[in-house]
Amino acid sequence: MDIRSTYGEKGRKKQVALFVGATSGLGLEAMKKWIFLLGEEGGKIYFVGRNKEVGEEIIEDFRRHHAHVPVTFIHSPDLSLLSESARVADIVASKESHLNLIVLSQGELDLSDAPTLTPEGLDRKLSLNVYSRYLIARRLIPLLLKSYEYEQSTEVNRRAMAFSPPRVISIFSPGFEGPINEDDLSLSKPENYSMKQCIIQSAAMNSLMMEQLSNMYPGLGWIHVYPGIVRTNITRNMPEWIKTTAPVVGLFVAEKAAEVKEGIAYLATRKRAGLQLVDWHGMSWDSRDGESHGNLWDVGLGKYLGTGGKWWREGLAEKIWQHQEEVEKRVLGEQ
Repeated sequence: MDIRSTYGEKGRKKQVALFVGATSGLGLEAMKKWIFLLGEEGGKIYFVGRNKEVGEEIIEDFRRHHAHVPVTFIHSPDLSLLSESARVADIVASKESHLNLIVLSQGELDLSDAPTLTPEGLDRKLSLNVYSRYLIARRLIPLLLKSYEYEQSTEVNRRAMAFSPPRVISIFSPGFEGPINEDDLSLSKPENYSMKQCIIQSAAMNSLMMEQLSNMYPGLGWIHVYPGIVRTNITRNMPEWIKTTAPVVGLFVAEKAAEVKEGIAYLATRKRAGLQLVDWHGMSWDSRDGESHGNLWDVGLGKYLGTGGKWWREGLAEKIWQHQEEVEKRVLGEQ
């Protein structure tokens, strides 16, 4: 896997990448792999996280080992706020003319069956899993298109298609979609809310947003990827009994983050545009046909959550797109 050969001849525009939710866990691992792949040719990296101290430590580490790659940390204390997500996207847009890669992994594990409302009136989990991600992606589409136009204009690439299209990767859970509540997409009514419904609705909305984006911009890559159960510190805010038992369970069912990051890097560089609903190996996890995917653990987890079945229908992707637009306008007051 070599970015220089993937993107064409040496000496051309540097690759610019944005990693959101990258001060820990899989987002951080994926960013480390990407900076390694940039090699001597270099590029630019922006990464976003809520822990300012950790972000500065990561910057110092990269300066010591990858001084040729400019890395910028954008401190964002709460990406569940759409105003904050918009600020992050606007910072990148103000500094760059093009963008090659966006990796979205913001989120936190919360097993509560009750919604936690942000000051903007949205459920925190749903905002992190869906609204924040696609607000950032939507605002930065012009920069992705600039990279695409440049690659298309390069004669070497036109002849050999020797480049990976600019792309957006959302690390969440394709294959775990389930019937969504079309009358309450934000799950704002208490009787419609549960931890399970929030998960399967978030998964479905991720896949549907990627579907709609791939319909609108087929030359770009739109990837919703399931990383498996990964050994990270995602349980840091959970009750003590979960923190204690999670590592034991992880010995039997979890993937190593160092291995999964190789799969994310593969998805970030392979020469394929359009919609991809996949696992970290790049294998299809497209459940729009109602099929289950994965090993016994994954299938069992899906049954527990109530995923599967005929959750998809024609026109649903466009409806979710319109809902995203409406939420952004209502919260941000934009026309």
